Amino acid sequence: MIAACVMSLMGGAAVLIAIGFVEHRRVSATADLAALAAAAQSVDDELVACESAASTSVANGAQLVGCELANRTVLVVVRIDPPAPWLPAMQVAARAGYEP
Repeated sequence: MIAACVMSLMGGAAVLIAIGFVEHRRVSATADLAALAAAAQSVDDELVACESAASTSVANGAQLVGCELANRTVLVVVRIDPPAPWLPAMQVAARAGYEP
């Protein structure tokens, strides 16, 4: 009986870890995509670049919380709230652009 309870707890922990891993990969991919979309749209106009990053983030179920254009490079920060209420919000930064 105790072994079954321990196994159930371990299985639950494994599911939690798997959900966290998948959500982190999703927010990382979304951040990369938003940075690339912003850089492809404009490396000269921050407003245009950040609007593109924001729309890409929203289309992928995330929220753009930071966007900065400097030296023809866009830096974006994307946040996602995982579907599991016990997991914290995840935030990832990504950079794309041209080296001067």
